[in-house]
Amino acid sequence: MTGTVTALSLSLCACTVEVQPEGQGGLEGAQPASASNVERDRSSLGSGDLTVLMVVDRSGSMMYEWEGTPKWQIARNAIDQAIVGVEEELTIGALLFPMEAGCNVAALHEPGQIDFQRGGSFQEEWADSAVSYPAGATPLGEAFRQADSAILQAEELGLLEQRFRVVVITDGEPTCGEDPNELVAYADLWREKGVEVRVMGLPGSSGAAALLNRIAGVELFEDPRTGEVLVPDAGARWEEGDPDAPGYIAPPSGDDVDGSLHSVVR
Repeated sequence: MTGTVTALSLSLCACTVEVQPEGQGGLEGAQPASASNVERDRSSLGSGDLTVLMVVDRSGSMMYEWEGTPKWQIARNAIDQAIVGVEEELTIGALLFPMEAGCNVAALHEPGQIDFQRGGSFQEEWADSAVSYPAGATPLGEAFRQADSAILQAEELGLLEQRFRVVVITDGEPTCGEDPNELVAYADLWREKGVEVRVMGLPGSSGAAALLNRIAGVELFEDPRTGEVLVPDAGARWEEGDPDAPGYIAPPSGDDVDGSLHSVVR
């Protein structure tokens, strides 16, 4: 839009976030991490100062091809390759959604997910998870609820005292009746805890660009003449050490997925 257009800031969240006392949940109704997981041996974690929680879409549409390869395989390979070189330093976990078909998402410590651990150990479990195939809907809301519980677990382990990132990878809009404002509220709450939230939209996610930008903490604007929501440029990739890296990106190619995920685990 030209300079004659005055952009009005959109309200990023219309819902109320109730912050629970420390250790008792994030949004109202969130469950604290189980004691058995809080007491895990820290020797299983990486030696560095960065923890990454990957929240990865495994819905049926992730089987669609992009540049001749299923999007799921592109994401899998990029995550695996990104860890090369930081196997001992990085602490990483992966929350996959959904579990099989439908809208269910298991907790991070349950079978089918990969709990926080050293990067090299994660790679072994990540390879084992290759036998599962994308299916079902896109329950981003339930994935965020489980991610919130995982962050509470990480907080008990002291991982939020250092660098902590949540990286969301999805190729579409939530399809399980989610309230978009709840998703944004979770992300805002995590940022209040010092967590960096990044979102990668794969092909198919353009219809959700406004929501994904809000989740990533990007300010949106509305054209007062037309009411059109103006979505900022998504950028092509994240760059290592770039303090101004965009929270939301929509990579134009698989190579940009590789480069971005390589940067985000360092």
